[in-house]
Amino acid sequence: MRHFAPMLTLLRCPPGTSAEAGAGVHGAAGRDGASAGCSHGEGSREPLDPATLAKLRQLDPDGERHFLPKVLQAYERSLERHLTALEEAAAAGDLPRAGAQAHALKSSSASIGALALAAACADVERRARAADATVLGAPLRTLVEEGLRAGAAVRAMLAS
Repeated sequence: MRHFAPMLTLLRCPPGTSAEAGAGVHGAAGRDGASAGCSHGEGSREPLDPATLAKLRQLDPDGERHFLPKVLQAYERSLERHLTALEEAAAAGDLPRAGAQAHALKSSSASIGALALAAACADVERRARAADATVLGAPLRTLVEEGLRAGAAVRAMLAS
C-alpha cells in the first residue's frame, strides 16, 4: 500500500493538533508504519476490533482455506483504491465523490473490524450528502488517518 504523499499537502493537520508540529496525516510513523498524525481522540482504540476478527476466524477455524488472509488482502487493495479516490475528490473539491467513496469503504471496513474507520466513513458520507464543504477538512483527515492505521494493522497481520 502506498503512503499517500499528496495527502500531506491536501489534508495537513491544523497547527497544534499534530503529534509533531506540521507532521500532516502521516505524523511520525512508528516501526509498523502506523501514523501518530493528528490526534482526534480515536488514536487509543485498536485499529482492528479483536472480536470482529475472531468471528472471521470462526468461518475457517483450522485456517486451511486461508479465509482471513484472503479477506484482508482484498480489503487492503480496496482500501488503497478508496483512499486514492478520496485524495482525488479532496483535491477537486468533489463532495459527491468523497461521499460515495466513504460510503463504499464504510461497510467493508466494519466487516473486518476497522470500526473507527467505518465511523469516520459514516461521518464523511453524512456530511458530504448534506453538502457540508467542511467535510474536506478535519473529517476527511480523520478518515484518512484511520485508513492509514487500519492499513498498517492489516499489513502487520498479513506479515505474521
